[in-house]
Amino acid sequence: MSSLKSLKIVLLISLVFVILLTAGFKAKAENVAVIGFESKGLPWTNDVSLEKEIIEWITNQYTDKLAEEDVANIVDRSRVHEVLTQLNYQTGEAIDLSAASQLGRLLESNLLIVGNIEKIELTKSAELSVGPLTFSGIEADVKLTARLLDIISGNVLANFTGSGNATETGVEISDVIGVSFSEEAFADTAAGNAVTSAVNELIRDTVNKKESFSEGAKLPKIEPIEAEVVAKVGQSLVIDKGINDGLKKEQKGKLIRKVEIENREELLEITLAQITVKTVDENTSLISVSEPEEEPKVGDIARFEPAEGGIKKTMPDSIETPGSFIKEIETPEFVIYIERVTKDGSLVTVHGTAEAKKEADLTLFFPEKEFNYYDHKGRRVVTDTEKVSIGSVTDSTYSSFQSSNVANLTETILKNYPQSISWSFGDVPEDADHLARVQLYLSTKSAGQIEITLEKLSLINKF
Repeated sequence: MSSLKSLKIVLLISLVFVILLTAGFKAKAENVAVIGFESKGLPWTNDVSLEKEIIEWITNQYTDKLAEEDVANIVDRSRVHEVLTQLNYQTGEAIDLSAASQLGRLLESNLLIVGNIEKIELTKSAELSVGPLTFSGIEADVKLTARLLDIISGNVLANFTGSGNATETGVEISDVIGVSFSEEAFADTAAGNAVTSAVNELIRDTVNKKESFSEGAKLPKIEPIEAEVVAKVGQSLVIDKGINDGLKKEQKGKLIRKVEIENREELLEITLAQITVKTVDENTSLISVSEPEEEPKVGDIARFEPAEGGIKKTMPDSIETPGSFIKEIETPEFVIYIERVTKDGSLVTVHGTAEAKKEADLTLFFPEKEFNYYDHKGRRVVTDTEKVSIGSVTDSTYSSFQSSNVANLTETILKNYPQSISWSFGDVPEDADHLARVQLYLSTKSAGQIEITLEKLSLINKF
């Protein structure tokens, strides 16, 4: 009996210890995605393929080593690469705010790390004499930086730096330029050793500032959409939710029945069938049912995961309340998300994303050369500085390559390949921290010209 009592005491102490340990443990931050390293070119080589391979090697080294540290949930590199490929991102390119927002949404990550190769310099090292022998070689000097971006607030939460230096005798710079790249071969060179040192120092600086990972705003949690079956129409069912609740045509889900079980407090969920939204209006939808296990009836539950690539709207039409987007516009061919507004000097840019339901042309434009909006004091401002962009293509009134006297751009967008879009205009007052009212314009073949009215827009300073 005494030994049993002692065992209970030991178990109780162990339980208390576990509780205290768990209470003191801080949960990891939201998902963090390492996008890559920007580069302005390596001056010692004109080999673009070699440069891209080195940049990807640096990115992989930094991502893998950061994943080993207890600082955040690092998104798998293969998933990041998949999304970057989908968005036609080229290794070494700069990431703008609109692209960062789009990447974060597709990766379900509110925090991104974007690196920069400040320099990878190779120079001929000084000759070294040892007795009758003279040695020469190359010296590698590397500096890397990275910044932690919060895509919701638009802020840079932290900056990280790392440097490395190494020498190698018996080689010339021309030998390095001509060598076939591989991880093993590059790692043994002066450049490889210097890069590795710089990455290690960058990791140490990142870990030392790990508290910054908990400072970012949180992505709104996207819950499944649940609707109740309110009627039967032939072989189809009517549910009590529609477009206003985030449902779309052809969206798939499950038909659920909740049943009571004796001596069980929680209801038991039984999956009856797979379902598909056939038609949808603002508040109701008609769904089809595939091979149900039992006959569906009024009161059953239709459950849908949010549509792929889409976001359930939970925020009002104002950027002042943090959310995934300011406004959503849907046409027969597209879903357009207006995401955020940035200010760079006197230039304001409205950023968004266009997702095509099917391959179709999208046109962004300003209706006249003189565009007007209402500033932070409600005053009407007229400007002839205009620019629109779709993906990497732009048209502006202040470019020597302008196609007309107004900014007007039409591009074909493919299904499953969303593109960043933007409208920019100038002459914004220096002290403006928001805009009272802006009207933007786009057109599609089916919907024709669409005017988008945005009000009370907070301005985020550009990265």
